[in-house]
Amino acid sequence: MTAKIIRLDQYRGGIKHAGIVFPQVYRATGYSWTFADPITQTDLIPDTRYFHGPFYVLDDTDRGTLSNAKFEPIDRLDPSVDRGWVIVRHHPSEVLMDGYLRGYWDMRVIGFDQNLGAIVYRTKNGIFTCVHREAMPNKPDHLLIFIGRGVVQRGRFSGLEVDNVEVIDPLGKDLDDSIFAEYDEEEDEHDLP
Repeated sequence: MTAKIIRLDQYRGGIKHAGIVFPQVYRATGYSWTFADPITQTDLIPDTRYFHGPFYVLDDTDRGTLSNAKFEPIDRLDPSVDRGWVIVRHHPSEVLMDGYLRGYWDMRVIGFDQNLGAIVYRTKNGIFTCVHREAMPNKPDHLLIFIGRGVVQRGRFSGLEVDNVEVIDPLGKDLDDSIFAEYDEEEDEHDLP
């Protein structure tokens, strides 16, 4: 995998979900770099002909990738600027993160994810990934999604480890994760033994 890994010893918290404080999500934009003298290839200067972004990161330090970099903390996506889904997932272990990234690289839409750099962030609270992907067909667009693992507390699935999903729409409202379902959950319950 080619993902750059960023270590975040301290980070600004954006949301608390599933008992985890997730890092703040930033919308990043900026420009390319070019050489002041293309022949000798010396003196890098901003190349304002080539705008990049938005892409989404969990750290507001660019480390030189963009010129005139701008990082805007966001708590929801703006349909006038953003498209698709931004998914921030907490991984309690390296093994779970590795499996997730292998699946991501197998299924990602080439050319859509504009953050070609870091998508993995190591923190004292675990590992986080930040993925920007196209919205699924016939599903809402412009969603900010946070995912953490949890255990079902009651009922017949008590003790089962599941993904706890927090979905935030462009108005900042929480949506139920049933919006991702491909079937009617009530019908499915009647079919269970």
